[in-house]
Amino acid sequence: MPARLSPRQNVRLAAQMALLGITYTSGDTFTALDVGSEIGLTGRRVAQDFPRAQIDGIDIYGPTITNALEYSGHAYRTLRNEDARTFLAETDEEWDVGIAAEVLEHMEKEDGPLFLHNLWSRCKGVIVTTPLGYLPYGEKSGNPYDLHRCGWTQDEMEALGFKTFAVYPQHHIGVYYSGDLRT
Repeated sequence: MPARLSPRQNVRLAAQMALLGITYTSGDTFTALDVGSEIGLTGRRVAQDFPRAQIDGIDIYGPTITNALEYSGHAYRTLRNEDARTFLAETDEEWDVGIAAEVLEHMEKEDGPLFLHNLWSRCKGVIVTTPLGYLPYGEKSGNPYDLHRCGWTQDEMEALGFKTFAVYPQHHIGVYYSGDLRT
């Protein structure tokens, strides 16, 4: 578990919380789906800033579920070890907010639009962060899903119906949102 967050992680989390903060106050109750929970950075931060949020997480790589439970301080209501693409296509559950932080680049490019459509169809609002274009990255810690398989540009995200919240070229990250982030 990281003792300190990288500048990139700090920027990503700050932007996500800023987007949520436009819509919600710390006393609001809302449901959130954290796709690609990994070690629980997003869940932990959402729980800290919005203590009444009910957070569900999903990650394709099993060992990260244990890490997310420990690191997040048990911020998650549920954590699933599943492929989010399949889960979102089959579930009838709904959330107020879906957060896909650093997820798109780990799947094949052709899977991205359907994944985003399914996420958007289950959530009133969606927040997505992804590197600006292709950023090479390999497996780490034995996780075969860490490999970056594609990249997304700001124009591609906007063509899919997302609005740009912020672009941080120095950190190679774009932050996008769609839908209504208000319950």
